[in-house]
Amino acid sequence: MRIWSDKMNRKPCVLSLVAILIVISFLPVFHTEVASAAGAERDFYVATEYDLGGPGYNVFYPQTLVVEQGDQVNITVRNVGAESFTLNIEGQSSVAIKPGSQNASGIQPVDTDVPVFTASNAGIFSFSADKFPEMNGQIVVLPTDVSSYNPSPQTRSFTQLVLPDFAGDGYDKFFPGVIVVNQGDTVNVSVRNTDDMSHGFAIAAYDLNVAINPGQDQPNGSITPFTTSAQPFTASKAGVFRWFCTTPCGPGHFEMVGQLVVLPTQGTVYNPDVNTMYSYLAIKPDYAGSNYSKYVPEMIFANQNDFVYIEVRNTDVNAYSFSMAGYSVNNVVISASNASDPSITYIPPSSLYANTAGVFEFACSSNCAPTSRQMNGYLVVLPTQNGTSASPSPQAASGTFPLSLLLLISFAILIVGILIGAVIAVRFGREKTPT
Repeated sequence: MRIWSDKMNRKPCVLSLVAILIVISFLPVFHTEVASAAGAERDFYVATEYDLGGPGYNVFYPQTLVVEQGDQVNITVRNVGAESFTLNIEGQSSVAIKPGSQNASGIQPVDTDVPVFTASNAGIFSFSADKFPEMNGQIVVLPTDVSSYNPSPQTRSFTQLVLPDFAGDGYDKFFPGVIVVNQGDTVNVSVRNTDDMSHGFAIAAYDLNVAINPGQDQPNGSITPFTTSAQPFTASKAGVFRWFCTTPCGPGHFEMVGQLVVLPTQGTVYNPDVNTMYSYLAIKPDYAGSNYSKYVPEMIFANQNDFVYIEVRNTDVNAYSFSMAGYSVNNVVISASNASDPSITYIPPSSLYANTAGVFEFACSSNCAPTSRQMNGYLVVLPTQNGTSASPSPQAASGTFPLSLLLLISFAILIVGILIGAVIAVRFGREKTPT
């Protein structure tokens, strides 16, 4: 009898051990799922455009790419020109960009995929083309911990183009419409006016107000651009600041705006007032002959808890849709333009209360072939903070657990498994012990 009883007592113990091992075996899977959320994949489709700001003035668009620290960065460069060049990305290996393909119908765009890299270090990093000085931009890597973000101040220079009738007759546009710097940087801004009208450039928060001289009309009907440089200033105040045209210039005058973004650095008490951020997007079909339809600008910035108001101006005869991941904006129909005037679609602040910090993609979600992936952009919501303690990082908010928390959870699961096994063993033993 005793031998039979010992065997039966061993059986629940073995079952308990098997149960514990099963629980432990799932922990690597759990860890893998958590770890995979640590860095999002960010896809950017950068197009070249030649002679946009006058003959020989060539640009990338977009010129500002924003990711979070730890993200995987995927960049595809679509070259619409016949000349190859080398793309230099600060901190990364140089990449040879293939030329467009020439045939009887002209130059066909050609894509070059930049090797995927991880944005491991926070900061602002430049990218540029070796053959074209004006063809440059910046990759902004937002820190996961603002309290330790303390970059050295730098002098940063930017050129904004004034492009007449960019978003429809009389609707001029600042291009690219976004400037990002660190708090403490010295900022040089030049405005290259390709219009034969005067404009203005003002940033109220920095008491900057510059009269922009017109370009010069030429006998052949072209316009020679005129460049006006603003007085350099120090970006002492962190936040998202609007710049705007101060000279009435047509029906789109009040939409001729852009954003200066000053990233807060270590020691900053960053708790801005709640605002409504007004953003004006233009849809440009077949941008730069690239077969891409593009949003201009591709980046919209706001502070956490702001209300974001978006107006989408469609210059295309095709209708599109607009969706934004992470917020309740799904398949908003962007009406097609007619022969005489672009269409306007409003996405009100009630749909976009920016209560979650992070980088959120917006994109065409239907009726957008063949550029469904390339017709995208990002809403960047900067986290606010009290003192030097940053808000939870966007990655943590999206489901990433620190390793210490993961180990604590694993230990708790192990203890629970042992207790359950012990209870089963006791009850099983009582039920099976012979009388």
